[in-house]
Amino acid sequence: SFDLLEGCLELFDLILPIIPDTLALNDGNITVLALQLLETISESIQGPEPKNQQTVLSSNFLAGCNRVLSSVVYSPVDHDSPARIDGTDTRATVSDLKSWLKSDVLKCTLALFEACNNPRIPE
Repeated sequence: SFDLLEGCLELFDLILPIIPDTLALNDGNITVLALQLLETISESIQGPEPKNQQTVLSSNFLAGCNRVLSSVVYSPVDHDSPARIDGTDTRATVSDLKSWLKSDVLKCTLALFEACNNPRIPE
C-alpha cells in the first residue's frame, strides 16, 4: 500500500531545490505543484490528526519549510515577470507565486500546532 502523506512529503522535499531556478526562468509549474503538495499535507494534518502530524514531524518537512522561508526572496523584477503555468488561464507574476508559496508554508506549519497537547508548546 502507498502512504499518500509520505509520498507528498518526499516529493515536496525533492522539488524544493529546483523552485528558485524554475522561478528565475519564469516557470511556475513546479511552484504550483509545491502549492498543491502543501495543501494536501495541510488537509491531512488538520482535524487534528495526531498520527499524520507525527509523520510530518518525523520527516524533513520543517527543514524544507525553513529553506523556503529563508531562500525564496523577492526582487523588483518579480513584480513584472509573468510566470508560465501550463494548463491554466491563471495570470500570476513570479512575485505572486513566491508570496503564495510562503503563505502556504506558514499555513501548513500552523496546522501542525492544531490541538497540540505538548505542555512545552503554549496554546
